[in-house]
Amino acid sequence: MFKFSLNWLRDYFEEDIKYDEIMDKLKLQGFEFGGKKEFDGDVVTEIEVKANRPDMLYHMGIARELKAFDGEKIPEITHENSAVNNENFPVKINVNKEVCKRYCALKISGVNLKIPTPEYIIKRLNVLEINSVNAVVDIGNYVMLDMGQPIHSYDFDKISGNKLTIDKSEKDSKITTFIGDEAEVKKGDIVISDDEGIKCVAGVIGTQGAAVTEITKDIILEAANFDEISVRLTSRRLKISTPSSFRFERGVNINSTLDVLLKCANMITKICGGKIEANVFDFYPEKK
Repeated sequence: MFKFSLNWLRDYFEEDIKYDEIMDKLKLQGFEFGGKKEFDGDVVTEIEVKANRPDMLYHMGIARELKAFDGEKIPEITHENSAVNNENFPVKINVNKEVCKRYCALKISGVNLKIPTPEYIIKRLNVLEINSVNAVVDIGNYVMLDMGQPIHSYDFDKISGNKLTIDKSEKDSKITTFIGDEAEVKKGDIVISDDEGIKCVAGVIGTQGAAVTEITKDIILEAANFDEISVRLTSRRLKISTPSSFRFERGVNINSTLDVLLKCANMITKICGGKIEANVFDFYPEKK
């Protein structure tokens, strides 16, 4: 099930769209609903999304469905210009293409995490039952709910050896998640590691080892496309289901990965300050 906000969905329509109109159109397309509730001046609705419709797990996707139903021009994720240079990226990144189909990253220097998250972002996250953490994490969650691509951030200064490796874990390991819970990663799970150990269980949850906090100055921002089956198996075994794993399990749009990452980065610098470094990393060996 996916909860969406009527007020958020209205961003994609020039004229006010009525709740009953949305329901009628989506019901005709075969979607089922788990009821609605009014919350803080908004209407939140739960929709059942089948495994073959990951495009309905974000607000732009629902807007596309409604506009396509009426034969109108559908909203697109516009292309963002970037200088991709994998060789000169500030962190050496090694990616196993068998477990990660696309991996994009960039560095933002000089962010100010003492700046609070804007109220409109907190409000939209709250109505969809996502807690506020800090501005960088909140913006990443906001972008995911808007455009469907999960975003993850790392404190650049906590990356040991100036290196990240995206591959299957070579052994069983215990980790502490960014919310302080302990979990056991098994050999074969997809992880993102540096010289000291695991920084993230790919597509599922980050660890405390590279978590962004209010004293963070520089960040590495990540958007990726991990193997769906592996993410699903790891999430179920760990009994950890996150908004990110929920989407990775069903598949995300591989061709918009970099564009969404850049949009998120621009939003972060607009709110938190900082500068996006010139070189962007984009591992995409097999174009889809």
